Amino acid sequence: MVTVGVIASVVAIVALALARLGGRSAHATEVTCADVMDRRGRAVVCGVVEPLCDGLVHAPVSGRSCAWFTSTVVEYWVERDHDRVRDFDGDGPLHHGEMRPARRGRGRTEKQASQRPFLIRDDTGVVRVDPAGMRVGYLPVSVRDSVSGIPSSGGAIAVDFAPGARRMGRSSRFDRTEVVLLPGEQVYVTGQIVRGRDGTPILGGRGLTVSRRSPAETARLPHLRARAGLTLGAVAGLIGVAALVAGSARH
Repeated sequence: MVTVGVIASVVAIVALALARLGGRSAHATEVTCADVMDRRGRAVVCGVVEPLCDGLVHAPVSGRSCAWFTSTVVEYWVERDHDRVRDFDGDGPLHHGEMRPARRGRGRTEKQASQRPFLIRDDTGVVRVDPAGMRVGYLPVSVRDSVSGIPSSGGAIAVDFAPGARRMGRSSRFDRTEVVLLPGEQVYVTGQIVRGRDGTPILGGRGLTVSRRSPAETARLPHLRARAGLTLGAVAGLIGVAALVAGSARH
């Protein structure tokens, strides 16, 4: 019973800690592009995407021209490790069954994201967005596929998993995912209002997120998680206390 009490108490502590984190999610005020000029701190701007005057960027997987992209390619291949090859029956030749332990799957993930700033425009003006470290909230995926060999459209480069790795020919598979922001697409950008060298406000910084959903919609999930964490923590705490008391009474 003491063991059960300790485990339940640990679960309660973890659940309550997660609930506090969920309830402590940073709130950002939705403002217009004009409001950004006179504000500091965290904010949300809703508007349409526009590229800078120096043009669009090229998404490597889909090949589309866009204002911003993030691409992920997971490469899988089969590697032969000669050190694991064994002549188990001692007859000299290595048979198929003896080669199988020497073959193992490997994988490597490559991520790319555009670093070129873009603009968000609403009825009051425009604000510049610095996408360094920007995360995707709720946006449709433009590419999700799996291809064999090296894709002709790029976006994946066959590289060794580790220095000196011995690979069996070409890669067996590439799993690719890409999200793009197109000009004219309406999104919500949440981030910190920072100042450029010339004093111009820029939306960026830590926790920068782009989404098609409003902050009111995305805020529901953390609150639900916080409530669930509080409930779980309270129940686990009661169970833990009861189990510890019962265990102490036995002794």
